[in-house]
Amino acid sequence: MEQVFECLMPYINNNDDLNSVSLVSRRLYELDSLTRKHVTVHVHYAPTPSRLSTRFPNIESLTLKGLAFEFKSQVTPWIQELVVSFKRLKELCICSMLVCNSDIELLARKRGITLLAKNCSKSLVSLKITPCSLIDLRDAFRHAIRLEKIDSAFCVEDMESVDFIFPPNMCRLGILDLPVTSFTSLLPFANQLRELNLRCVSFGVICQCFLFERCPNLEVLYTEDGCGDKGLQVIGQFCKNLRKLTHDGHDGRVSHMGLIALAQGCSNLEYLKVSIVDISNEAMECIGTHLKNLRNFCMELVVGNRITDLPLDNGIQAMLMGCSKLERLDIRLCRGGLTDVGMGYIGKYGHKLRYLGLTNAGESDAGLVELSKGCPKLRKLKLECCPFSVEAVSTFIISVLKLSVTEKLHNLAVPLVADGSGVDNVIGIDEKPSKDAFKKIDDILAVEVFVFLAM
Repeated sequence: MEQVFECLMPYINNNDDLNSVSLVSRRLYELDSLTRKHVTVHVHYAPTPSRLSTRFPNIESLTLKGLAFEFKSQVTPWIQELVVSFKRLKELCICSMLVCNSDIELLARKRGITLLAKNCSKSLVSLKITPCSLIDLRDAFRHAIRLEKIDSAFCVEDMESVDFIFPPNMCRLGILDLPVTSFTSLLPFANQLRELNLRCVSFGVICQCFLFERCPNLEVLYTEDGCGDKGLQVIGQFCKNLRKLTHDGHDGRVSHMGLIALAQGCSNLEYLKVSIVDISNEAMECIGTHLKNLRNFCMELVVGNRITDLPLDNGIQAMLMGCSKLERLDIRLCRGGLTDVGMGYIGKYGHKLRYLGLTNAGESDAGLVELSKGCPKLRKLKLECCPFSVEAVSTFIISVLKLSVTEKLHNLAVPLVADGSGVDNVIGIDEKPSKDAFKKIDDILAVEVFVFLAM
């Protein structure tokens, strides 16, 4: 059996699966240590950085995550370890942590982002620094000739007046506070953009739609609700290669009509997150008809005017039947949005669902019972404002044994992480897994899942 796993290890990319395999035997634990390519570390729960290099010496991609919205964790100890270890590291992502200029200096062997760009001019392809003005990066851009991705920078007024030029190979751009006076600076590069993230833009509907029309090669787009149905219609008409769309905001301009136009035009969508003010079964059926590659769908219904068509039972059924690859489904509705019949449809047709989030869904415990009869691959469940009793939720947990922990891991999780087993992408980095690892996992499931599902 171990020989079979040794052959399969290079083809296992899911961290949860790798964590499970590493618990089978010491040999597979060591093999996982040598072959793991990507590691995500929640530094609040992790041991020292040196333990990480011992546990996974050959990783190519590392993500360090602090506590969201606190930014109290210092990245310096990790940077100090990175400069002497991880010789094969190609990608580093730092989230919610304090990064000093000295840390960047240490990485670049010199000081400042411009010198970093000089030293890495032939290899630097992605740059994300926030908050930072694009004007302050113009000298760095002159050296980083291979730079393709710029993220989380903000614009100032009249970029053209200060002789600002984007890197020639830029194809992925994330930008904050783009004023209308700097709008024209983007147009020469619009045709080559594959990823675009627009937050807090101040130009109007006409300019934003004008920009979308000139981005035919977009594959990933984040935009806020500034254009309403018109914006989704333009995206569906001109952005045929779109694979991922996040349409955020609560201005209440997007309806089921815009969603229909988007689904009909962007048939390659794999990820769709949208906030809407009106919905219908027809729109859900249209998603099932056209978006055959959809794997992640999140829809939030912003309660405003009268909803066109509720409940969405038939629409949910048609969508799940058509979107056979769907793995994550998050639907936030108003009361009456989904009945017990619709819950049954999710259980019956959600064959590949691994995550399910429902708000204001169901009518009684019978709906949860029907859901528990299906969804064989479900691992995470989130219920909000649903009329289910504690007894029904407890029964559901027993029925679906594969539910995983998504709440914050506190006292019990810290020793588990130290064991090296890992939960919810928290990577343990000890020398060997504990004999009681499985028992601890069972204990956490018994406590934390119930808390997570509590109304």
